[in-house]
Amino acid sequence: MSDDPILEQAFREAMDQGPPAPSWEDAVTRSVASRPKPRKRMVVVIVATTMALVAIPALALGSRVLIFENATPAPGPVVEEFNSLDKEAPPGLAPHPLPAEARQVMTTALSDGQTSILWVSPSADGGYCLYVAPPGAGPGCTGRVKPLSWGVVAPQGLKGTVVIYGSALSRDATSVELKYKDGSSARFIVVYVTAPIDAAFFMFQLPADDLAKGKQPTQLNLLSAEGKVLSTDDGPFAEFFSGLAPSLR
Repeated sequence: MSDDPILEQAFREAMDQGPPAPSWEDAVTRSVASRPKPRKRMVVVIVATTMALVAIPALALGSRVLIFENATPAPGPVVEEFNSLDKEAPPGLAPHPLPAEARQVMTTALSDGQTSILWVSPSADGGYCLYVAPPGAGPGCTGRVKPLSWGVVAPQGLKGTVVIYGSALSRDATSVELKYKDGSSARFIVVYVTAPIDAAFFMFQLPADDLAKGKQPTQLNLLSAEGKVLSTDDGPFAEFFSGLAPSLR
């Protein structure tokens, strides 16, 4: 689990996404509104600072939220990443992010000594766009349809730092649970961001030791404070990592 003190939270909305590809050769950037900008030797799959954290009664007990207006604004290079979405989108599929409004949501320390940052920008259609770096492979956008969605940012072949991130719809959620093929599991706290984002997010590194036979990720669950499963993905999520099994050995 991440040691980042910011990652204590509750959820709300989610990314709309298609199922990830079952093999590494087919693993390409996926996005509801547009295809993220590619980066050398990196692959993103979206299957869709000073921060003020306060308690909100409407959220699950013990939840904290990030007040959007008080969040750290994105620096110039990150703003340009979000700007690239409309420039590179296919005709009629531009997601129309609002890059000047982009904010930092959370950070997590990586095993390679770097700090990964999750950035979010609201979009003109009421959705939002995400960008995670490092590692980075271009941002992607989503609507507000599925209760739980996720993405993976990783080097080609998963030989290096692998970051799993995503968002969810339920206000009752307080954590996300990662289950493995060998029956073990791990939980990670989430952070809720107020309007205009009005959604909750999670981000964590998949430990290098887990990328081995018998420790293959098979399921992602959204949990309440009582441990109740609010939403789950054991289809596309399992298929994605199963298809990469040769790379995990």
